[in-house]
Amino acid sequence: MTIPILAAGLTTGGWLMMILSVGSVTTMFCICLYKVLRGPNKTN
Repeated sequence: MTIPILAAGLTTGGWLMMILSVGSVTTMFCICLYKVLRGPNKTN
């Protein structure tokens, strides 16, 4: 049984790994950017 090769020569597992890794890095970047731009907490 062979796994079909998709558009850029990646297997299904390769696409899954790429989507998960790029998605997690993008999510963490957006969270960090939001926290930096939000400013410091003003709790007393």
